[in-house]
Amino acid sequence: MDALGGLRNSTIFNYIRDYLTFDQLIWEFGDDKNPDWVHVSYSAKFNRNEILKSVKENGKTLYKKML
Repeated sequence: MDALGGLRNSTIFNYIRDYLTFDQLIWEFGDDKNPDWVHVSYSAKFNRNEILKSVKENGKTLYKKML
């Protein structure tokens, strides 16, 4: 799936990861090449720079840490 402007969601995810400050960055579902969407949060006080990937296991959404 492409984001607004024709950019791939993976391009947006990688840009945020590499160049911006964030609290959480989540690769939401999709496959190993492109997420269905990207979740990003920011805190004015403290950012954890936590990178996660959401997956479905046994009907439940799990958030796994990415390197």
